[in-house]
Amino acid sequence: MVALVLLLRHYRWSALFLFFAVLLSSSYWWEGTTPREGHGTFIWQYGLMMTNPIILEFLMGIIAAILYLRMNSKITWLGRVLMLCAVGYFCFTCYTLYSPWQSRESGHLGGYSLACFMLLLAGLKYEKVRARRYPSWLMFTGEISYSMYLLHMAVMFSSIYVLKKINSDNYFDTFNHRFDLLVITLIITYLLSYLSYIYIENKLSTYIKEKVLTMYIRKK
Repeated sequence: MVALVLLLRHYRWSALFLFFAVLLSSSYWWEGTTPREGHGTFIWQYGLMMTNPIILEFLMGIIAAILYLRMNSKITWLGRVLMLCAVGYFCFTCYTLYSPWQSRESGHLGGYSLACFMLLLAGLKYEKVRARRYPSWLMFTGEISYSMYLLHMAVMFSSIYVLKKINSDNYFDTFNHRFDLLVITLIITYLLSYLSYIYIENKLSTYIKEKVLTMYIRKK
């Protein structure tokens, strides 16, 4: 659906924002519907997925891309203050992660998604203001980012399950234990993403390309 909207010659961004707005607002009445048997259950589950507030994160990504294209190298004192506020809000959100303030329902709408979005905008603006060379490990992180996206949730929830089993259900009530979870998740996700990128993404994509190319040559 998003791909079809982007094919519009005029008002594509307005149509895209409207599409996401409908998805986000429909979550309030879609969850109240009753699932049916057979295909109805699948449609109901698919509707829950499409109306999940996590859709807002995709909208934020589109907004960030649009704003980045319009950014210039000039910055005012107000811009610097806003960048510092973005960093501060991100640190505050990390501190309150898994606390009662960070409810499961409002996390995407008012919690970590907004904090990450603000931090991303601050970083993009800083890149425009001051061009610099990035370290190789950071560039490589960009290469394995898709694997990290696929694996990070599984690693995080697995770590939570294991740590709660070893300790207790209220293990994450303290900040130190929540910070430990962050470090453990980052390290394991990075290592697994590295292995996935080297041995699955690269080798599998090369194998598929060779097979497709071979089939194409044989047809000719």
